[in-house]
Amino acid sequence: MIPEAPFIFSIAALSVTLAGFAGLVAAFRRGGGWNPVDVFRLREIAEFGLGNALLALLLIPLSTTTGDAGLAVRTCGVLGILFVIGGAALLMRRQRRLGVPGERGWYAFATAIDLAAIGAALATVLTGSVGFFEWQLLFLLSRPMLAFVLVLASLRHD
Repeated sequence: MIPEAPFIFSIAALSVTLAGFAGLVAAFRRGGGWNPVDVFRLREIAEFGLGNALLALLLIPLSTTTGDAGLAVRTCGVLGILFVIGGAALLMRRQRRLGVPGERGWYAFATAIDLAAIGAALATVLTGSVGFFEWQLLFLLSRPMLAFVLVLASLRHD
């Protein structure tokens, strides 16, 4: 097993926890009305959280199955790039379908996070470094975290 496994397991656990928080928020809001922005963000939290957990956990069996930790790390880097690009495309399509207005602040943060994740993933692919993969996972974790903070902000009573 790779020495960085505890960090990777922690990222996976935090990612799944965020996805669970999205379900908890949904359960508490069951009786209230749902606006498209909240639906959009809760789904983002769950999808990005679970996807990030899967990517993090994939490294361990892929490494032990191939017997080549460098190849496993590089493969996870490539999958991370595909995950970010696919997730962004999915969110844009869902945003249009739900009629969620674009917010410049959200776009700026999300774009910065996505670019950082892609940059770390490219470094992971090029170097095979677990350290860059850890950065990639950390950036990917920040996406559902940002969405969760925005959902919490929408729960305030004015």
